[in-house]
Amino acid sequence: TNYPAGEAHYYGDQRTYFHYDYDTTSAICFLKQYGLDRQFKISSKPGHQLILASAYGMLGSVDATSITSPPPLSETTELIKAVIENGGLQPGGINIGVKLRPDSLDLKDLAVSYVAAIDAFGKALRIATKIIADGVFIKNLQQRYLSFHSGFGSRFMNGEASLEECEEHTRKQNGDASYASGRSEHWQALFHRYTQN
Repeated sequence: TNYPAGEAHYYGDQRTYFHYDYDTTSAICFLKQYGLDRQFKISSKPGHQLILASAYGMLGSVDATSITSPPPLSETTELIKAVIENGGLQPGGINIGVKLRPDSLDLKDLAVSYVAAIDAFGKALRIATKIIADGVFIKNLQQRYLSFHSGFGSRFMNGEASLEECEEHTRKQNGDASYASGRSEHWQALFHRYTQN
């Protein structure tokens, strides 16, 4: 089936479609445009949409329904880290939902699945607080975007640079700008190490 307004999502071997794919950016802009951003917050699924809502101070609740039980520790750790950095969730919370495998017919399976999910979130909370306390990732992020705090980068971030000035700045660079590596593999490996210990 093809849903023209939707986007195909794949989870393992399961193929699902959402007729209306949520878009946190559009929702935030709508709420701010009509002065509703103080009355409403965003309920988000884990992932980049959650991080975006948190960055704008609009994260209200998280729908952490997982199709795997227990949910992957790396994903739950990222989720909990974002919630902590958001200062918690107001007014909502985390909706933890589980899905049973087709051959799990006993009510005990459902109880075990919820306990495993809650245990995963508990472990994620310990890991996320350690990651935040160590400060390694935030220091890297600050270092990565240091150029946005002075010179042209500062003017750009403050909305003081016009499109023409951005074009001129790019032309001056003429491909000679040396950009530091994001070191994505290093940071992913470090995050993995936190979740494995």
